[in-house]
Amino acid sequence: MSKAPRRPEGVPAKAWWDDGDKEWVFGPMVDGQKHGDFTYWRADGTKCNESHCVMGTPVGPFKRFHENGEISQDGEFDENGQLHGTRRWFSIDEPTTENTRPSGVHESIYKSEMDYVHGKVVAIRHFNRDGERVLPRDGAPYPQRPEGVDEGAEYVEPKDEWSFGSADGETQQKQGPWKRWTRDGVLKESVTYVDDVLDGPAEQHAIDMGGYFADARVVMERGSFREDQRVGAWELCDADGEVVAQVDYGDVSQLESGPLAAYSNDSSVDYAELAEQLEKERRYVEALVTWARVAGITRDPSRFEALLARVARPLSEEAAAQHADNSDRPNNWIAYDLIEGATPAVMVNKIAIALDQAFQSRAALDFTNAAMLLDPSNGAFLFTRALILMSLGLGEQARLDTEALEAHDAGQAQFIRTYRNAIFFTYDFEAGREPPETTFEDVPQAPTRSLEDVQQLVQKYATRLQRVREELLKKLTPANPAVPPDLSQLLPEGPAELEADEFERDDGETVTYDENPEVKGVDVPSLLRLARGDWKALCWLCWACGLNELTIPDAVNPPETFGKAAGMAQQRLWRARDQRVFKGRNAKQHGVPSFTWEGEDISTMAQPNANIAEQEFAEMQALFLWLCDDAVKTPWQDNLRGS
Repeated sequence: MSKAPRRPEGVPAKAWWDDGDKEWVFGPMVDGQKHGDFTYWRADGTKCNESHCVMGTPVGPFKRFHENGEISQDGEFDENGQLHGTRRWFSIDEPTTENTRPSGVHESIYKSEMDYVHGKVVAIRHFNRDGERVLPRDGAPYPQRPEGVDEGAEYVEPKDEWSFGSADGETQQKQGPWKRWTRDGVLKESVTYVDDVLDGPAEQHAIDMGGYFADARVVMERGSFREDQRVGAWELCDADGEVVAQVDYGDVSQLESGPLAAYSNDSSVDYAELAEQLEKERRYVEALVTWARVAGITRDPSRFEALLARVARPLSEEAAAQHADNSDRPNNWIAYDLIEGATPAVMVNKIAIALDQAFQSRAALDFTNAAMLLDPSNGAFLFTRALILMSLGLGEQARLDTEALEAHDAGQAQFIRTYRNAIFFTYDFEAGREPPETTFEDVPQAPTRSLEDVQQLVQKYATRLQRVREELLKKLTPANPAVPPDLSQLLPEGPAELEADEFERDDGETVTYDENPEVKGVDVPSLLRLARGDWKALCWLCWACGLNELTIPDAVNPPETFGKAAGMAQQRLWRARDQRVFKGRNAKQHGVPSFTWEGEDISTMAQPNANIAEQEFAEMQALFLWLCDDAVKTPWQDNLRGS
């Protein structure tokens, strides 16, 4: 604790020095708590504060003072020590240590007022030296309240508008009727809030929104909100208040009760019958979604378009497109923006994207087909459908969409082409077909593993691939070329035992491993990526024994290029990971050569595709580390895929 300064003249002898606040304090103490009237002085002896405390809590009026004795601030605390009523700040021209102008408040302001309700600010006012109310940012005169703006309305400078309404004193949440006007007094909206959420009657005016509605006469909408969403019937009116169009959101209460029925992968449902029923129940959002599903199935969008024309907001083409671009709602609510007036084809395609990402790809296909019916010229829908087709394991159909996409967007077509080639690869023996290359010099020349070790590992890879095959056959037909071939010939005594455990290395590091592939409930693309990694590794394992086909080796006769293959695995893993994480910046900086993978140079590859290459070469690296280091227990250790 620092030494108290010399007591200035005028400070009572019984005052004590508060080293934390750097002030002299005088007042009664009860049980170690401030209790009564208190006065505070600065170190130089000038009075800075007068207040009252009740057992340590400030209660009642207070005043602060500038060094010249003038009041710098006053206000009042309630019985709980919360500011209540009007708090005022007063500036002076003389030097002062009092902070009376917060950051951002113009220097011309000499008095500020804040109205509090039990600790919460409910209003703010600023005045110049002449007592005229002004704006805080530049000191300009506070605008005169225009005719038609309710008495008590406040001008909100950042929004350049007038606002009037009530808020809860404790939470500051808007409650009840609220209005907003332009600076000139033109009503912008009259709405109702419950706990800061729009809920109740509303009237909204299209101020400065020329061209927003398809019918230029529309300048006002009126209807009701519930929990921040428009519900029920709304009227679109002209300047005279006459109705020129009607919108109907219907009943949206079921949108929170679980996935919509139309989102199901079940293709046996009579979705037309379901749509009819939903429409009768005025559940128009759900009905529109379901009619869109019907359109994708039947290739007839007429019922969807008829309901849309009857219930949706008629926005201009530009406004509808902007609304669709900005739409970002949970899956059940995406279709709500159809009634809001967003571009129908774009919104239906957004539903398709969301469903595909949620593994509802069969339903997603119907929705993207519907989107293409609504707008056949939109090439972006080909991109969406190609991805969905691949999620369904339909690689050939995805190839056709990729070719069509080329005319619309060559970049997107290249992405899809590489992605398709990566997950719909051919189950050929390609190991060593391309001569291994690496710039690494310190590489192993031969495996250290015994023939028995290698034979056991061949069977573990085969067992893993058989599990992937079994899972894929639950989703795809046996004739689908994406399904791995039957490798039971490599398992004459049945599946190999796959282990999961952990062990401690000599250096104390704990290593975990799990040889069991995660296949249950996994989507098709992820299963195919898993199959790719294991298939490629199995082929390289057989190649390392001198073979050019998948079979159980009877000897370990590594090719002369074994070391180059081991180095290539590590180098390509590093290069693919650098492309995914840093877009190849480190490779360019250090001159690491590129390579071609699935028809595309790794240096131009999009990060998601580089990730598939990374996964392949991580498995290849893990295999070669196992082949060349007897201390490695299994290729599926968690410490073998770094770079």
